[in-house]
Amino acid sequence: MTNLEIELREESASHLVEHLLSRIGTPFPTLAGLGTTRLVHAVAWNHVVFEEGPEAVRRRARGLVIRAEVEVRHFSIDELRAANDAEPKVSRGSAWLDVRARGGALEIDLLEIAIGSGNQAFIPSQRLVGEVLPVGESDIETALLMRSDGIVTLRLFGKGEHVDQRPPSNHALTFGGQWLIHVPANVIMTTFERQLTDTVVSANIGAIEEPAASEWLQYDDGAWGVRGAIGVLSEKGCGVASFSVDLEYETRLQPSSDTGELVTSIVLDTNVSDWDSFKCALFWAGMPAGGLFGPGFVEAMVLSSPVIAGIASGELVDAKPGGRIERIGETDDGVAFRSIVSLPSLPRNRIVDAVVDARGLFVLGTLLAPPVQATKVCLPSPSLASEWSTRVDCGQLRVVHEPSAQVAIVEHTITMPGADARPENVPARTFTSTTVEPAEDWRLDYERFPSARARIRVSGVEGGRAREGLLIAHTSAGVFARRVAPPGEPPVLSEVVVKGLLAGCRRLRSEWAPSMRLLWRPDPPPFVERSGKRLIRHWLVAFKDVAEGGMIRLRIAATGHGGDWVEARPSDGQTEAFVELLMETATHVEVESSGTSAPNMRVAQRYLVEESNITLPEPTAGLVKRGRKAFLRCASQTYALDLGRLRLEPVTDADAIAVAGCQAGSTVTLGGVVLVVVDGNLLLCRPGPIDTQVTEGLPCEAF
Repeated sequence: MTNLEIELREESASHLVEHLLSRIGTPFPTLAGLGTTRLVHAVAWNHVVFEEGPEAVRRRARGLVIRAEVEVRHFSIDELRAANDAEPKVSRGSAWLDVRARGGALEIDLLEIAIGSGNQAFIPSQRLVGEVLPVGESDIETALLMRSDGIVTLRLFGKGEHVDQRPPSNHALTFGGQWLIHVPANVIMTTFERQLTDTVVSANIGAIEEPAASEWLQYDDGAWGVRGAIGVLSEKGCGVASFSVDLEYETRLQPSSDTGELVTSIVLDTNVSDWDSFKCALFWAGMPAGGLFGPGFVEAMVLSSPVIAGIASGELVDAKPGGRIERIGETDDGVAFRSIVSLPSLPRNRIVDAVVDARGLFVLGTLLAPPVQATKVCLPSPSLASEWSTRVDCGQLRVVHEPSAQVAIVEHTITMPGADARPENVPARTFTSTTVEPAEDWRLDYERFPSARARIRVSGVEGGRAREGLLIAHTSAGVFARRVAPPGEPPVLSEVVVKGLLAGCRRLRSEWAPSMRLLWRPDPPPFVERSGKRLIRHWLVAFKDVAEGGMIRLRIAATGHGGDWVEARPSDGQTEAFVELLMETATHVEVESSGTSAPNMRVAQRYLVEESNITLPEPTAGLVKRGRKAFLRCASQTYALDLGRLRLEPVTDADAIAVAGCQAGSTVTLGGVVLVVVDGNLLLCRPGPIDTQVTEGLPCEAF
């Protein structure tokens, strides 16, 4: 993949940066130049240009420096108190940003902003955009971003490849167009050779006698392509002795900008005397789907799929989604195929020309990535309803009534220009400047990570008067004020009902048997059941004074059904043990003790409300928390969780060794978020209040 290049004219690169910036929410809650009492509502990034920038900015930049005019809309809390629909004030200034390519992503960082009464430097720089590069697969390891003569060039390199830092080629100056993708001839040849070699080896056709060797050439008909050969020693006789064969290949590349497709003709010839035996050997080898010339790192390099399987079967096969390959002829010692795949392109752009010459494949296009046309934020309006919730406090043997308001759900969507445009979600973050008043009556609970549906929960303070409140929700989607309606008169429970609620606490504290059942007690968080969010029941059952050699068994069970038993044993020399359980539908846990004496037991329960999830790349052995980071330990790889971008990233060998010495568990709490693994997914959950059924025994340190 060495020296695969994407070129954009400077004005096109500026428009692309504006487009990417228009897709993000507000990146900061306040700005020093506006004063810490001004809450930033929205930021517009306009007139992006590439400049050298001040010296202080250049020293900190790791890529290309750009300047943008910014328009900031902001409120004060007093303005929001006065009117829910207050209009924000507008301030204008300039921002310096650092644009660079790293691995498989294009990154834009904020370095400095000048607005209001002064400059504010962001140290360290603040990440605004981390966009996956529009071409390539996971094998992109290094990327260079360069600027020369009005052209911005992105050069990509594969794993282990030499990073070529020669000056940009600037082919766009010759070809024209707003952007250009160049796949060099040597990349096409080496990719073809590698895929051919890998397929012959993986299919167990035979040993490689002569490595694949190719040349890039122009045929008599004017077409350009690859010609070469590979030597194979086959031991799959199929009725004849083992034989050697030279597999010779010729390809012709014919791109079409009208259809946006690359048509590649592939001719395979052999010098083996018994062609039918060779076909039998290929078929006997059992070529897997995807075989010869499988997907490469760029769509243009998908020079088909199971060609060898096609030699044996002669059928039309799929090359990949949007592509196809068909056999177009056969001779006494060879076969011809035609492959049709999509040309490489930038997303949301249009191809205007495609050329193949001595330097390789060139695809040219126009930029169709204007700034976002419209944004939409969904919030309950004009006020939040509230109701009374009842909980049992087994620690103090009492029933408590607390007001709980409707959850404010913030959804941030954007719409691109165009008749077929569909709204896209922008994960919203709740800033710590979010407040609720009066503080003596209401308290806040919200997640500390971006979410497609950011939730802000307002609940009453025990002993508060539940007066009308004011929620000022400050999020990356904007600043919003909502009234919190009082819940009315608290419920009055009869003495019989109160005694019934407390009976479970007393029974659990006073009775113990070798076999008993623990029931789930907490009520679902208010309004959550109606929201359709996934609810996880989280248990921690702790034991103290377990007899020497004793063992506790627990089993999750639903009504009328049993599950597998989980054992809890104290460590050597210890008398304490605990078990952590996660369930969705089961309603109780069965407990058995092997000892004759009853150990002290404490049960803690709470709901976990799913906010976001990440599909796991492979089965996991557990979650690990080390310092302020969370890690996912899997069979073949250890991953670190990036909460900001909601993705898993493989860790370095040093981090993997350090994490290997840590105890893995089924949950990890990080920044107010509870991480759990359920059904092959990593769930990021908001924890509900803890219901503790027994006060004796171990402290519930896991919570």
